[in-house]
Amino acid sequence: MQTSRRIIRDSLVGSAVVFCLSLLLAPAAPALTSWAVHPGWLVVLILAARYGIRGLCTGAVCSAAAVTLASLCAGSGLAALAARASSREDLGAAVAGMMVAWVADSQHRRNGALVSQMAALDRRARDAEDSIGQLTEAALALRSRLDRTEHSLAFLHGIAVRLETATPCDKAEAALELALVRTGARAGLVQITDAARSRTLACRGTWSLDEIAPPAHRDHTARAALETRRAVQARELADAQVGDSDMVAPILSPDGRAIGFVALRGVPFAALSTASLSDLDIVACWLARALLAGNSEIIDAGAAAPVQRLADAG
Repeated sequence: MQTSRRIIRDSLVGSAVVFCLSLLLAPAAPALTSWAVHPGWLVVLILAARYGIRGLCTGAVCSAAAVTLASLCAGSGLAALAARASSREDLGAAVAGMMVAWVADSQHRRNGALVSQMAALDRRARDAEDSIGQLTEAALALRSRLDRTEHSLAFLHGIAVRLETATPCDKAEAALELALVRTGARAGLVQITDAARSRTLACRGTWSLDEIAPPAHRDHTARAALETRRAVQARELADAQVGDSDMVAPILSPDGRAIGFVALRGVPFAALSTASLSDLDIVACWLARALLAGNSEIIDAGAAAPVQRLADAG
């Protein structure tokens, strides 16, 4: 509706211009039969370029009416106007106007399609923003619940009880659960060593697509922790491989010997910090005390998982 009003308004303004221009250029013969093409076609072409076929038709009618009214006002009659209407030049101008109108309509349709696509994309973007906001709130709520779980007295009390009263495998499971919760790691394992042999007491999560847990002799991070008898991160090592543990803390006996280790894999980037490494070291110390409290139960072939060879464990 707004476009139709603009077309009519512009056509009336254009017809007024044609009326005045015709009388100004030839007061006695406004049809301008001596001209090859009447200048009123300029107004028609402008309207066709702006509004397409509707602008062409409305502009042509209004311009013809303006020239007719100018001829009647000048007293020259309609014979000259009829001769003008049948000239080849004016017919060529009409064909040119139709071509311009066709191009303009094509552009209008294309612009309309683009506007519709932009509106659809804008709606999708707003919906995505709303979804992101909802997901963020849900993530914050879940993180808050997780933080409460990590620091709740009930959780810590359960870990402490399992470390004091359970079997070696259960003690290792409790320590590993605490380490995973504290760091957010995807997977972890606890292994103990004796006489160049390695036994897995606890294992959680998937290490990689190829292995549930890496053998100690291929894990450079674990070997470094056993050799240096301190907690180590893979990024500290120059020879670290893709499948190595992200963090490893050794399990030390009272005389300082490394009797095993706690290894983590898939630690979030934000948790690869000195604080997380210190937490893992503390968990390994608690586990060492709990395991050594049972003394002869530390290496229990019946309770442990299948044996793995350990080369160069230090």
